[in-house]
Amino acid sequence: MSKNRPIRVLHLLKNFEIGGVETSTIRFANYLSDKIEFIGIFAKSGYFFEAKTLNSKIKVFINEKNLYSIIDFIFIIFKLYKICKNNKINIIHYHFRIYIPYIYSLKILFPKLQITYTHHNNYNDNISYLIFANKYLAIGTSSGNDLTSYSLFKRNIEILPNGINIIEGVEKINNSSQINLGIIGRVEELKGIKFILENVSKILEIDKRINIIFKGNGSLVSLIMNNGFYDKRIYLQQFTNYDISKLYYDIDLLLVPSVAINNIEVEGIPMVILEAMAYEVPVIASKIGGIKDILIDKKNGLLFEPGNISSLIEKIKLLMQDRDLRQLIIKNGKQTVVKNYSLQKNSEKLISIYNSLL
Repeated sequence: MSKNRPIRVLHLLKNFEIGGVETSTIRFANYLSDKIEFIGIFAKSGYFFEAKTLNSKIKVFINEKNLYSIIDFIFIIFKLYKICKNNKINIIHYHFRIYIPYIYSLKILFPKLQITYTHHNNYNDNISYLIFANKYLAIGTSSGNDLTSYSLFKRNIEILPNGINIIEGVEKINNSSQINLGIIGRVEELKGIKFILENVSKILEIDKRINIIFKGNGSLVSLIMNNGFYDKRIYLQQFTNYDISKLYYDIDLLLVPSVAINNIEVEGIPMVILEAMAYEVPVIASKIGGIKDILIDKKNGLLFEPGNISSLIEKIKLLMQDRDLRQLIIKNGKQTVVKNYSLQKNSEKLISIYNSLL
């Protein structure tokens, strides 16, 4: 429990669908639910809620309105007001900038309410000037710099990386007749799905044993299913049961081919990179955004130039041909997670941050 006032925090998410921000917030919440007096999450329903992945001690408040609607704004503010008042909330922790007008309103209604904000991405736009908090958190140096760049005054920013449970005794499928390249997460343009599909034949030409396995949901699912290699050498596993232990057991190499959107490197620190490291899967990722905060080329992963198929193919070949480098990357990747991204360590740091506000 808090050594000061009891911590009673409400997290604000868009929804409970599978995504990096949602996964990270729920992992922190599950850990904190046994450590602080009250923790709640306000969000639209989605997979994580329906699959009952949250600790029973976490109070869930389902938002049935549209966060982007001016008409629904009043209804949402009224609901948040009641939640804060009835549950004696003393800290609001929000994770998306769509909540900015709601935060200003709540601060007027509850002047003593402490506000925490986590900057998960690199937005590189003027909306970030409007972000308000008593404590600003960033998941890495890149997102921290983005938050600093769009500020009219000096912000109290602290780096709090995402957290993940450290895995011991990882089980893997050992099948030398196939090489499975995995792309895990949201099936969206930001994640480089179009880039991979446009160049899929070049990747498959590297070695006849290569398969590409997409694991996730999103708007570009149909592009995968309509590809000529679908169900032959590229496959899709849509999430129906988010069991992290099953995501990486058949993956030999994780690809994270994120791209810039409108010349902006939006990508933060993808949770899949941390998960792959914990499950001893080597990572090849775009040299973009917050990914550069995690991976050091040829140390704990391989980096390629975003949107450059020749650069990607070079790194795939290197990892396939150099067994010693592969083992070094796996070893250093695991050490990176243990040292910097432990869920326990970073959750305890978050508790200290909450205490400092009270």
